[in-house]
Amino acid sequence: MLKAMFSGGKEVFIDREGWILIDRSGKHFGSILTYLREEAVTLPPGRQGVLELLAEAKYYLIQGLVELCQGGLQVSDTERDVCHEWPTGTLIESRALHRE
Repeated sequence: MLKAMFSGGKEVFIDREGWILIDRSGKHFGSILTYLREEAVTLPPGRQGVLELLAEAKYYLIQGLVELCQGGLQVSDTERDVCHEWPTGTLIESRALHRE
């Protein structure tokens, strides 16, 4: 999606000052940019946060991040306190705290 926006493949909206408008919540945009730069991201704590990031990854058509989020949803919050290496080979770190 971002590639299409900036390569002319998708219509973009530009304000009077030349800023490009992306009509999405900015809540997880930092995670999107981190994934695009590093191909790794710390999943947000809690199922709801991961679901929100998954929705953004689907919107921006970032298949690798979609897979990471889906993998993260398959484990509980307490299991995500350590680093996991998913089949894609991308390292995920979670901020979830391990509770014994």
